[in-house]
Amino acid sequence: MRYWYQPPHALLADYVRTVLVADMLTDSGDNRVPLVVAGMPAVVAELPKGVSAGASIALTLFGSPVPPEFSLDETHAIVIAYCFKPFVLASLFDIQAQKVAKGALDFDIWNKRKSAHLKNRLSVSQNPADLIDAMDDFFINLLDEQRHACEVIRIATDKMMLDSGAESLNRLPDALNITKRTFQRMFKKYVGISPTEYRRICQFQQSFHQVRSRQFEKLSDVAADNGFADQSHFVRSFREFSQTTPGKYLDEGLHK
Repeated sequence: MRYWYQPPHALLADYVRTVLVADMLTDSGDNRVPLVVAGMPAVVAELPKGVSAGASIALTLFGSPVPPEFSLDETHAIVIAYCFKPFVLASLFDIQAQKVAKGALDFDIWNKRKSAHLKNRLSVSQNPADLIDAMDDFFINLLDEQRHACEVIRIATDKMMLDSGAESLNRLPDALNITKRTFQRMFKKYVGISPTEYRRICQFQQSFHQVRSRQFEKLSDVAADNGFADQSHFVRSFREFSQTTPGKYLDEGLHK
């Protein structure tokens, strides 16, 4: 297998990290997907040599990161994988987050009509560039249909990762021009947890990074820097997510 990466279409750049193209006819003895694909959600198109009908094309959606042990079918000639940023696929495909997180999802199960349309377009494409054009058009059309939901989730998750304070979360619905109830419903559907739960995860991750890198003088500084009410709230949150206290982590590390 010989493979290469290329940047996504400009209209998809906010949602797609990279595009992998793999020539399966080059024998390398290893058909596992490259690690960059295995580490993120992706849509994988596998096309046999000399395809003349869309039915023989495999289209698979991985809502959670592609498993490292996933192997590409040796009967296929070309594989194209669109590697997506986190939390994109559920909103782009309008699927419950819990459903896409269960594992690989065949396009025919998701939407047989749209799957057939894409397969037919791919079946008449002559080279990798044409195949990518076909997939770009498909994703751009999906984005046009689901742009509002995609933008709400993208902006909300980005903002909470940068500022995980409770006040920042409270301001988000107004900033997105939607009601608090609509925001909570959309977030739970497409991310799989509530905005408050996601905010707390971001808050812990930021504080954990600060502790791990020892970028503080006192633990109360970490609490203040990351929007905790006080040091005791920070310590309780740290223990909840890591099963240890900041002090024990600094002395002993994690034992899980």
